[in-house]
Amino acid sequence: MARQISFPYPFTGFDSLTFTNCFASVYMHLEKAVGVDQYDCPKREGKKCNGCGNCNGSTAKMQENYYLVMDTMSGRSSVRLDSEGTPDHTDNSFETIEFLMGYAGYEYRTVQDDLVTAVQASIDCERPVLARVKDESNGAFRVLIGYDGDALTMANPANAQRKPTTPTYAEIAEVIVVTGKSKPRHTLADGLRRIRSVMARNRDAQVWDQYMKQFRYWDEGLQKADFEEIKRRFGRICGISWYNFNCHNFAETFRYWSDFNRSNNGEMFGRHLWVPLKDARLDEVCRQIDQSYDSAHTRNWQIIALNECRDWSKRRGDSVEWGYCTCVVQCLEKLKDYDSEVLAAIESAIAVCEAGHA
Repeated sequence: MARQISFPYPFTGFDSLTFTNCFASVYMHLEKAVGVDQYDCPKREGKKCNGCGNCNGSTAKMQENYYLVMDTMSGRSSVRLDSEGTPDHTDNSFETIEFLMGYAGYEYRTVQDDLVTAVQASIDCERPVLARVKDESNGAFRVLIGYDGDALTMANPANAQRKPTTPTYAEIAEVIVVTGKSKPRHTLADGLRRIRSVMARNRDAQVWDQYMKQFRYWDEGLQKADFEEIKRRFGRICGISWYNFNCHNFAETFRYWSDFNRSNNGEMFGRHLWVPLKDARLDEVCRQIDQSYDSAHTRNWQIIALNECRDWSKRRGDSVEWGYCTCVVQCLEKLKDYDSEVLAAIESAIAVCEAGHA
């Protein structure tokens, strides 16, 4: 016996197949949300993207916007790694799954036994299945959309980072089955509080100060350190800066809504989950977040360039090495300031929501 769901939804290229990326696409299927995919596009003719914006109303762009909002409201795009760059798994945690399902207004159950019955029953009801795989090296989740006996069909991972293959039942740790729609259990204010909690944790852990400490050239005695140690520190902060591009997700979420009152570009989204973000009282908050994290994006690129564009074949004189390290510190100081500005903006947004019971 075989069954397959029509699933024309892509995934965002901002992430691998995490729960958030997968759920954004599954949410669109459940809500029957589809964009306009007939548009002129230079890339379809083998040319480079020229930024024309013709794709802004497409299904892929809709999925990206849903992903960005979910990633931000869950708190994941506020996470700052520790000074060792330890991987973070917020986007696949039980707390994130529960929050996003509640925020979207869906009931679900997690199944670890008799996966065949659970998967087939859900697909028979035209509901894709979110499957957590045992080997998460190519992304923790897959969207299952069909079966043929014991063989599974997963949604095409097009656009997502990494390109995993379809798992077997033996390779699945558990599945998340959507069981029905319900009244949303979490609000915009709840999402803002999650963001505040993560950002306050970053602040209290003094993550930016820990980063900066690694590049205080004279204080750290780097003039006497092995050159490989200096290379290691630059490589690590470069990797952390790549991760910290999650500030882009944060900025895009609020930038989109700060522009809402001056255009109709967001109407297709406003009728779904995030209508409270249309509140004009949040305009100044949105503008501040947009400004701060646009600048943060540039500073992260500066750190990456300091690592990738220098000649690492030999050590330079102390004054030059000190200069490289000081440039990193100066960038980190500004990034710390931007996070402080955004945290203050989030506090203001929470106050607005609490005043209006959002």
